[in-house]
Amino acid sequence: MVGGDFYDMYETAGGWALALGDVCGKGVEAAVVTSLARYTLRAAPIREPSPSAVLSALNRTLLRERAGRFVTAVYGRLAPAGEHFRLTVSLAGHPHPLRAGGDTVGEIGRPGNVLGLLPRVRLTDVDVDLAPGDAVLFYTDGVVEARRGEELYGEDRLRRLFGDSRAMGAAGIAEAVVNEAVAFQSGLPRDDIAVVVLKIPAGRATMEG
Repeated sequence: MVGGDFYDMYETAGGWALALGDVCGKGVEAAVVTSLARYTLRAAPIREPSPSAVLSALNRTLLRERAGRFVTAVYGRLAPAGEHFRLTVSLAGHPHPLRAGGDTVGEIGRPGNVLGLLPRVRLTDVDVDLAPGDAVLFYTDGVVEARRGEELYGEDRLRRLFGDSRAMGAAGIAEAVVNEAVAFQSGLPRDDIAVVVLKIPAGRATMEG
């Protein structure tokens, strides 16, 4: 079956942008909506000034095209800000990204409406300053909702793993998260899994999905 998870990362005039989302359902119809979402999120930043405006543009597109499926998404923009980097994030019904900085792991962003259901959605932009060594984990719910019998993998396990692996590079963290979520399900995931990790090393930012 064709899944509905997607992610995209690309360079912009002032820094970088990333998008990650989940289309309800599977199969051909979900794949069509996934393609529509990816295209819209690539095109919208040319006209829209903020992550929340980009997600609002996707909501209008889904309604106009009568997509028939709702979408959860997170959209972020990263730009240099002196010795730090400024990350601006907006959430549309999507799990909060996790930030590992120093010895703490915490959530980023404020809850927002899913896309494709309502003509007006409540979305908020949240700014976070990231220092060298900080890492941010973006993921779809296929990670925390991984199931072993009646037991869910859950957010607590994910936070512990992210905290324990935060010293690794972006690719290493992403691989560790995917491997553990799949292993938790005995190697047979029931849902799609998408993970993007942003890591701020000395000198420049890197992202891996």
